Amino acid sequence: MDDYTLSSYEGCSFNCQYCYIRGSKYGENMSESLSVKINALEILWGLAQNYIHLMQYEQAGEFLLKSIAVGKSIDALQELRKIYLLGSDISEKTDAFAAALDYRKRYEILNDSLIGAETQQNIHRIEIEYQTSQKERDLFEISGYQNYCADKP
Repeated sequence: MDDYTLSSYEGCSFNCQYCYIRGSKYGENMSESLSVKINALEILWGLAQNYIHLMQYEQAGEFLLKSIAVGKSIDALQELRKIYLLGSDISEKTDAFAAALDYRKRYEILNDSLIGAETQQNIHRIEIEYQTSQKERDLFEISGYQNYCADKP
């Protein structure tokens, strides 16, 4: 992947004069809008999986490295987690145990960080629900007291 420049987007509404795309063959027909390239990561990851099923581990490893490069460039953390696990599997099948361990460690680190982020989101959601219920209770008590006072002669 070092031979390529990777962007998860195509086109740009700014069309800057200094843009690296303008000077390339890809800048000849630049559009006035921005569109998203889809499925590149899934395609590369799927090719790696298919080569594993065919027991062609060298080709699987090539597509694995490409999918890691794409995943890192677009910050696809959930997908990278699966890719690292696949890398561990490929490395183990080719007796590259140090590489298998390295991929497994990357998987575990990413998995722990994603679980930590999810836990923080859940805690935040529960805190908001608690604060909302407290405010509703307080409003009910205030309105109940006002109704009580209004009923007294």
